[in-house]
Amino acid sequence: MQEKRNKMLMLLLVVLVAITAVIWVIRDQKNVAENDKNIFNGFDVKSINQVNLQSPKGSVDLKYDGARWTVNDQYAADPAMIEVMFATMLQAIPKRPVPTLRQDSIAGVLRKEGIQVTMQADGEPRISFSAGGNMAKTQSYFLRGDDKVPYIMVIPGYRVYVSGIFELNESGWRDKRIFAFNWRLNFKDVETTYSRNKADNFRVELKDQLLTVQGLSTVDSARLNQYLNDVSQLAADEFVDTNKTLDSLSKTPPVMEVSVHDVGRTYLLQLFPYADNQGRVAGLIGEKQWAMFNRRAVTSISRPRRFFEPKP
Repeated sequence: MQEKRNKMLMLLLVVLVAITAVIWVIRDQKNVAENDKNIFNGFDVKSINQVNLQSPKGSVDLKYDGARWTVNDQYAADPAMIEVMFATMLQAIPKRPVPTLRQDSIAGVLRKEGIQVTMQADGEPRISFSAGGNMAKTQSYFLRGDDKVPYIMVIPGYRVYVSGIFELNESGWRDKRIFAFNWRLNFKDVETTYSRNKADNFRVELKDQLLTVQGLSTVDSARLNQYLNDVSQLAADEFVDTNKTLDSLSKTPPVMEVSVHDVGRTYLLQLFPYADNQGRVAGLIGEKQWAMFNRRAVTSISRPRRFFEPKP
């Protein structure tokens, strides 16, 4: 009899727990319906000209100087990443508040470990919030200012980790193009040298509005134009800090060296016989910044002088 009564009480407990859970879900969903979808973008996003991203790993300051965005007042910013950031701000909306029982813990993690995002327009703060996500980076959370309730953020129609763009480090925001010039407007010359075969060396010059390859009386113009396009569009996969391996590598002759001169500036890239665990090639930019390059991209600019000879 007692055993039967215990079973009934246990069943009742399960039912009550289930009902309680349903009530919490309904309550949260009700909050979603009442929530202002523009809580994180209720301002003119296009007016933003400074963004600070602060985290335990460091700080990134993005600024627009009227002509271009910069990273930490030192480097040109990647225009594509800037566009992604603003597109995220325009499209991301709160799907629902974080479940009540987890709000305090997630809010605490966001304030301690998340990215503190501050956006300004002409020195005036427009919004400040913390961004982060779960360990698997499948769910994103935003917490505005001193609010206590974090929100689960989504971009309708897409399965993306919304907070990811704010988690980029300095290198992730930098423009990855190596030779940031327009060869049709301000190009003077490009010189390519090889340490193992001097006969492959060449220089492309612009003389009297004509492109020439030193040592060749005639050239394959299609190949030459494609080569200059490949050089001007060459981009690193990633900028990396120096280490013992790279430091030792810098003391050895590069396999290939590309030097570009335009009006008022020289660009230098040295490529070395080293690849990381992803098969990417190591390059030294301006004799001070290491970067890793996709092997296919490097191959497109590794042309010997005979490559530009007209086909018979």
